[in-house]
Amino acid sequence: TGALIFVLARRVGGNVDVAALAWVIWTTAPWALRWQATFLSQTVTVTLWLAALYFLMKYRAEQRSWLLVALAAIVGFCAITRPVTALALGIPVGVVVLRSVWRARAWRPLAVAALTGTAILSILPLQNQMTTGDWQVAPLVKYSRQYLPSDFPGFGYDSSQTVAPLPPDLERSRQELLEARRRHTLEALPQTLVHRWLRSLAIVAN
Repeated sequence: TGALIFVLARRVGGNVDVAALAWVIWTTAPWALRWQATFLSQTVTVTLWLAALYFLMKYRAEQRSWLLVALAAIVGFCAITRPVTALALGIPVGVVVLRSVWRARAWRPLAVAALTGTAILSILPLQNQMTTGDWQVAPLVKYSRQYLPSDFPGFGYDSSQTVAPLPPDLERSRQELLEARRRHTLEALPQTLVHRWLRSLAIVAN
């Protein structure tokens, strides 16, 4: 990830000093040190996101077919790692790519790229079938339903839901998350947005 940040900063800024400074800031940032040392999905997603931007810039500059295929593969891997984040990446990337393809009339490379991305996405239903026995149910979804029902989009929490037992230390964490979910209601949304905005400012300031 650090290497990609250096390469992208040098390409955009056109200056090695700027790239080196970006790399130093990234590798020493407290939040980067905290999260990039984990096995959570956002760790690899950051790398894939930056790699997608790198190949996107290379494709726009060089219009070489293999770059478009590589870009599609990276977005595909991002989609099976962290789907909603991949959607946020794929929409603007897709718009830029389609504009470039339209100008160059590069329909064949686009088709190959689309097939590549689709092939990678097909890993998901296969994994679901082999793990949960249902191609439509992802392991994370099944786990969340059984152990952490607060881990779904929405507001509030239905306390009548039954959950599987957890060890005491994990149970404490679950109760903290459930309490946060109970407080996350539509009525409290304006206050929540203000609070998160202030927290974001404090993090940037620090």
